[in-house]
Amino acid sequence: MALPEDIRLFPWYLREAGYYTCNASKTDYNCVMDKGAWDSVKGNMGDWRKRLEEGSEDTPFFHCFTSTTSHESSLQFQEGDVCTAGTQYDPADVVLRPYHPDTETFRYTYARHYDRIADIDRELGRMIAMLEEDGLLDDTFIFFMGDNGGCLPFSKGYTGEAGLNVPLVVYVPENWKDLAPFSYGERAGCFVDFLDLAPTLLNLAGVDLPAHLDGEPFMGTGVSARDLRKKDEVYCYGDRFDELYAMNRTVRKGNFKYSRNFFPHHSKSLFCSYRYRQAAFREWKELPLLEDEDPVVRMQAASFLAMTKGKNPGPVLKSALAEAANQSAALMILNEAAFLHEYNPAWDLSVKKSDVLNFSKSGGERLSFLDKDFAHAQVSEKPEVRVFSMPLEYVGDPGSNGIVLPEEKMDNGAYRNVTKAEMTVYLPESSRPVPCILLFPGGGYDNVQVANAGTKAAEYLTAHGIAAVVVKYRQPNGHRMIPIMDGQQAIRMVRRSASEWNIIPDKIGICGSSAGGHLVSMLAVHTEPARPDSPRELEHYTSRPDFLILLKAAICWSKGNTMRNIHGPEPSEETVFYCNALNHITADHMPTFIAHCYDDPAAPSKYTVQYFLKLQELGIPAELHVYESGGHGIGWSPKNSRPMDSWKDALLKWRYLWPE
Repeated sequence: MALPEDIRLFPWYLREAGYYTCNASKTDYNCVMDKGAWDSVKGNMGDWRKRLEEGSEDTPFFHCFTSTTSHESSLQFQEGDVCTAGTQYDPADVVLRPYHPDTETFRYTYARHYDRIADIDRELGRMIAMLEEDGLLDDTFIFFMGDNGGCLPFSKGYTGEAGLNVPLVVYVPENWKDLAPFSYGERAGCFVDFLDLAPTLLNLAGVDLPAHLDGEPFMGTGVSARDLRKKDEVYCYGDRFDELYAMNRTVRKGNFKYSRNFFPHHSKSLFCSYRYRQAAFREWKELPLLEDEDPVVRMQAASFLAMTKGKNPGPVLKSALAEAANQSAALMILNEAAFLHEYNPAWDLSVKKSDVLNFSKSGGERLSFLDKDFAHAQVSEKPEVRVFSMPLEYVGDPGSNGIVLPEEKMDNGAYRNVTKAEMTVYLPESSRPVPCILLFPGGGYDNVQVANAGTKAAEYLTAHGIAAVVVKYRQPNGHRMIPIMDGQQAIRMVRRSASEWNIIPDKIGICGSSAGGHLVSMLAVHTEPARPDSPRELEHYTSRPDFLILLKAAICWSKGNTMRNIHGPEPSEETVFYCNALNHITADHMPTFIAHCYDDPAAPSKYTVQYFLKLQELGIPAELHVYESGGHGIGWSPKNSRPMDSWKDALLKWRYLWPE
């Protein structure tokens, strides 16, 4: 098929801009090759050197090198090679995916593939050495990627993550680091599609993007890390593969993935001559579904068994399939979850998958979904988190709340009669500094709900690479400054230890729920500046947070005794005015994130909406999420079964939580 006259292969635009373009290897474009795309075709690794013959050493170049060293053809060996052809990687050290059978053939296949990956590494090293020898390394971008999923069975050609999730590493040359939206060595954490490659290369070259191009640049002028992190959606499909025809569609959004198989009567083992040149493919198909006593083997067999259209498996086999295949679905989902987990270090994920196997067309019953909590528990690993507690320090007299009763820990994990404030610090293991959120739980200023809005929140945040500090503040007992003083000191202590605790110094924010929301609104508008000349070390640091998060916040009114507990039984007009943050919002207020339910009976949402409108009037960045129903239920549960639970996803994408 020839391309329309107004559409060109993207290297053509680079040539028009003065680039020398060369392609070593593949040109199978599913269209007639545009002869104006390449100066040199089917060359070798160092083809950019040919530009010296046709131009000068100052001519910029675009070089495409497609290695076949690790191609799936490298795994097309004879069964006898397992015993006679050694590998550098020890097959005994292989960690198999859960759906792959643990056999000598599969272990040898893995080891052979790992050897080819090592060969690829050496090839890339030689190319880099050539660029360095030519004096080009400090001006040359290098994109290293796979063109499809891996070549082990159930990878290339399939719409599971093993077939869609491919490596992409970009070397940014020293002289052009300003064109990279991320720091050196940083994992981007955003979605990149192959459609984005051409716009990116053209953007780096300073070429105007043709209007017909799909995709968006992920590097170069006008590209920011903030915008890229918003890209969390990708659509994929599986159709023709050699002589096979499938109809699979998937959509991935964040850590969620939906897969739909429109040909559920076709299994993964349908014959494809090229695939079945692999001994591993042939062996997998022959696994004994009924005879083997090992239930795992039966699951693996069921997950791959050929169930072609029109074939009747018979009642005995159909019954065995229905049992084993439902369990094999677990293996597939666990593998998908592992890939999703690997892409984003977030521990808290749920995986939903439909139509893994469905025998409705052959008279069998529809298979149930795998319980997502089971998948979650099997594949999720929390990052290492260091947890420790410490008492709050004060720059002067901490005052007293007048409580004489002993501190009491309640059955729900809350604390009452707190007279000695402390904070518990949660630091996730990370190779680079992370944001930090100080958490101020609610409790109506009568107690501090440490377990619900503290510990759970800290676990959620650290699982997403965010440090957390749970503040167990003193109840005011009518002394309004007591909890405010505790909050100010906690912020200062975190700022003082930011370097030691691997925290980004300008990404230290505060979050409060319910009465804790009232407290953090006070901390946002009543701040203490840094006093570097003070003899008191803590006063060297400001108590001003960098951002504010209000969750079902009791801004100025709440059902029950919340305001009475901070105001006292007979407050003065000055006290009431001071304790209402709406009276003190100014143009230097920090960016704010708000989540509330419209029907909240305990802390009316209209006051947080007023807070938002005040910020908007002053031009302060703010994000507001108000849900139609949910009462006083905005919380930190890891489940996302209710519409109002979506606020957590929005928070993780909030631009002011992360560095630019």
